[in-house]
Amino acid sequence: ADHDDDVDRAIVLLSEGARPQYAAMIERLLAAGRRREAMACLDRAVADSQVIGANLRYWAAAGTSYEVDPAGAVVPDPRDTDDPYWVQPGRAVDLYLEDGRSEDALALARGLFRSSPTPETLDFLLATAERLDRREEEQKAALEWAESQDWRTGDTVIALALHIDDVDRAWAAADRWGADCTWQALADAEPQPRPDDAIDLYRHRVTEVLRKTGRPSAQQAVAMASRMRQIAVTADDQHAGRHLRAFNAWVDDLRETYRHRPTVRDELDRAGL
Repeated sequence: ADHDDDVDRAIVLLSEGARPQYAAMIERLLAAGRRREAMACLDRAVADSQVIGANLRYWAAAGTSYEVDPAGAVVPDPRDTDDPYWVQPGRAVDLYLEDGRSEDALALARGLFRSSPTPETLDFLLATAERLDRREEEQKAALEWAESQDWRTGDTVIALALHIDDVDRAWAAADRWGADCTWQALADAEPQPRPDDAIDLYRHRVTEVLRKTGRPSAQQAVAMASRMRQIAVTADDQHAGRHLRAFNAWVDDLRETYRHRPTVRDELDRAGL
């Protein structure tokens, strides 16, 4: 059908099967100058949740032609239809904006964020909003939406807040829901407005890690203790040394508690604690 420039036949073929090949259909319709049909096809792809969200981390902003993934491989231009089923989100936003449908572009970006609220989908939403001079209001709305949900832990909101360097908001989420996988990122945030709470997060993890015997556990616990000391030293620039004094007293207690575990003592000595 492509060889014969029979677009209608190609569309019929690409529509068959369990899932329509939306990306492939859209590109053929656009190439044939049939934009209205292409946009209708895009609307169907969005309605069928066939706009991919998993690859959003590869795009720093909407409309970026390519990016390099962590492994160093070049990610194809979103207009590439190597995967003919899924419409890339950057391509979808481009098409909506080119068509003067800014609200549909934003709705798509919001939908991707709400279906998977991560720093990557937030970046995509904000990049889309920035193209419409609406970044601030969309960021505010996105975070308010996230904070209105009933989370099991605060990890989602903490990750989003830290991503935009709002450490106070991240702590508020931790106070409300607790911190699970994000506890270390929260404790390591700089500048750290709540050093006592950050040190407490590390202290609890050290205790958990040392429930398991052996040198690897001792090394992990002491690495955490070293980070605790760094937080204390930084905090003491404003608090007259009390954090470091408290930390040193805690290390003394740690040595006493684990006096029958030479690996803990050895690792503390090696770290200069």
